[in-house]
This record gives sequence, structure tokens and C-alpha cells, in this order.
Amino acid sequence: MSDRFCSQCGSELVAGARFCIRCGRPLGAGAGGAPRTPVRIGRWAPLAVFGAVLVVGAAAVLAGRSNPIPPPSLPGGGGGRGGAGAASVVPGGEGVPPGHPPIEIPADVVKTIGEMRQQAEAAPDDLELWGRLASVQYRAGMIDKGYLPAATGSFEHVLERDPKNIDALRYLGNIAFDQQQPVRAIDYYVRYLSLKPGDPSVTTDMATMYLSRGDAKTAIQFYQQVLEKEPAFFEALFNLGIAVRSRGDTAEAVSYFERAKAAAPDDRARQQVDQMIARLSAEGGAAAAAPGQAQPAAKP
Repeated sequence: MSDRFCSQCGSELVAGARFCIRCGRPLGAGAGGAPRTPVRIGRWAPLAVFGAVLVVGAAAVLAGRSNPIPPPSLPGGGGGRGGAGAASVVPGGEGVPPGHPPIEIPADVVKTIGEMRQQAEAAPDDLELWGRLASVQYRAGMIDKGYLPAATGSFEHVLERDPKNIDALRYLGNIAFDQQQPVRAIDYYVRYLSLKPGDPSVTTDMATMYLSRGDAKTAIQFYQQVLEKEPAFFEALFNLGIAVRSRGDTAEAVSYFERAKAAAPDDRARQQVDQMIARLSAEGGAAAAAPGQAQPAAKP
């Protein structure tokens, strides 16, 4: 088959694309490149958010999730996440610095998504077609958040006809997570876990939603539940460190970050964990010194 067409579904490839717009098969550099492994986005808090954790605790932070359905990069890069002023986490791990010009979806990709929408609307009971449309809209939403409501509608269309569609539940939970809607995300994750109990990625994501609501106790229970089965699960270790620090346990938090460092998926993650450990260690030293400064001198 010509390299103009996807070897998996046969669809014509968009020039310069990094994944097949129809089936999502990842490509190499450009439309004709060799296939590459899908990128997994670590959905944990960027370093710029850590200061908020140290000051105001869990209620002020959305520690990132482990994204169980990795969206391959759209042409031109990926969508950003992170706290204000932080470099965003995008597919492939590249940082988009503050003030970076908006990354736009190419016009031919926009056209293809529109055509997919028309095809799906003409076949309301073709859930496979609706699922492909929804997943492409979700991937587009990683660049342009304006696509997320459309993705939500498409996944809800699937769920209305198939209430136990596990992928739709998972994606809808992810979208609610991205939109900082913890109650809605938790609801979808609970429904997902009722069909697939013990999924470590989704359990971690659900725990993070509890953490974002200020319920560190419940979040910690779920993170620990994940680690009982997978002791080296990076996102659970990292977010557990954040959760225990939010209740003032600096030493315990450092111990979890040390474990997270050992389980980190790449050098960039290890460097950020190192910075977190250094910050907590410095904070612990300052806290130890402060009581001595505040204490009145002992009487002779």
C-alpha cells in the first residue's frame, strides 16, 4: 500500500500528520514515516503548581492524571496543561512556554473532522463510527479546547445507546478531569471501575479528583490501593506525595517522592521530582529552625 494511505484502515493520510485521522494509528515523521509507539502523557502536576500545594494544600491543586487513553499528537503539536505560568505538558513531553503562539489545527484536518461528523450524523446507530469521531474530537481538544464539548456530545451519544461502553466512560471522565469538574469525573470513573475494577490509571485519576476537591483522606486511600498492587506506579506515588504533604507530613511526602523518582518514566520526570524533593527538604529545614527562633529564652 502506498505511504499515502494508512496501513491499518486504508484511509488517505493528511500530509505532515503524526497519526491517522480515521483510526488514530501513530505515524513517524510526516505522513509517510514508519509507525511509532503511541505517546503516553503523564498527567501529573507541573512544577509551577507545586508552590500552591506547599502553601494552600490539596484544595488548590489538580495533580495530573495518568491518562489511560493516550491521545497521539495532532499535526503541529499537542494541547497544553498545567498551572498558570507553567510550561504545558503536551504529547511527546515537549514544553510549550508561556506566551507561545497558539498551535492551530491544520485546515485539512478540520475539514476531515467535519466530514466524519456528517458521516456519523447520517448513521446514528453506528457506534464504531461515533466512537472514532469522538476520539478524534478529543485529540483535537488537546490543541483546541473548543473541540471538547463536541467530543463530550459524541461520547454521550455512544453512552446513550451503550451505557456500559467502557471507552466512552473513560474518555468522559478524562474530559471532565481536563475541565476541572471533579464531581462529574468521579461519577464516570466510578462507573468505569464498576466494569473494570482495579484499573490503576483510572483509580489514580479518581483519587486525584478527590484530592482536587480537598478530600485528601479519600485520595490517599485510593492511591494506596493502587500501590498495593503496583508499588512502582509513578503517578500514584507522585500524587500520593502531594496528598500527604497537603496534610503537613513533609517527611512522609519526601519518602513517596523518592519512590516516585525511582519509578519515573524519563529523565525529565526525575528532574522535576528532584526539584520537588529539594523544595520540600528546604521547607523542612526552615520549619525546624523556626520554632527555635520563636521560642523565648529559657530562664536560668
